[in-house]
Amino acid sequence: MRSFVFAALTALALTAAPVLAQDAASGVAAYQAGDFKTAADTFSIMAASRDPAGYYWLGRLYAEGKGVEQSDEQAVGLYQKGADLGNRDAQNALGMSYYNGAGVAQDKAKGFDLIVKAADAGSLLAMRNAGEMLLDGDGVAKDSVAGALWEKKAAETGDAASENLLAALYYSGEGFDQDYAQAAAWFTKAANQDDVDAMVNLAKLYESGKGVTADKKTAQSWYAKAADKGDNDAATWLVSHASDPELQ
Repeated sequence: MRSFVFAALTALALTAAPVLAQDAASGVAAYQAGDFKTAADTFSIMAASRDPAGYYWLGRLYAEGKGVEQSDEQAVGLYQKGADLGNRDAQNALGMSYYNGAGVAQDKAKGFDLIVKAADAGSLLAMRNAGEMLLDGDGVAKDSVAGALWEKKAAETGDAASENLLAALYYSGEGFDQDYAQAAAWFTKAANQDDVDAMVNLAKLYESGKGVTADKKTAQSWYAKAADKGDNDAATWLVSHASDPELQ
């Protein structure tokens, strides 16, 4: 089972008035720094001004119990307000709430419909969730082709994790005709953005010669980059191949 994307931790599209957009940026920075009280104060002020991003982020804090007392019900109410004002991530989060039955009676079909609407509106988070739901067939009819197309749309935004997943679909032939060259191309895009899983996957392709010309030294280079970022499997590979004459 793939893990669904509930909310972005980094980039945030801000469509509010300039002052509120600045507030949102400072609130997100506080969130990322672990200063959840400041984040909650910032997003509470924004929500009081009916700012859609404020509703979304304050709802997220309630869902996670960070800076405020945890309450899925409060989160759902705030997501609904943000979605009503056109915030795509709020609509995705609302859909996930229905899908998971968090703070509202579980309704996977309604949740999926909300997520697809958010994906159609351009939400990266929703594209990934819609794709994964269709690929897994959990609560919706399994449709690998439609799921793969959503994952491709997500990857085409430049999101590294989505690029890695799309590459894996091309590699396995799920939703697309199996295409190792396409897999290599998308793994490369993701690896060049420091996605560790993609680094390891790309290294394996260079080791096996699938989709690329077999090249153990290039494989070693990608394993080394992944190991430098803490990947244990990559580090194990480097140790086990330390005496490999092809790598000397």
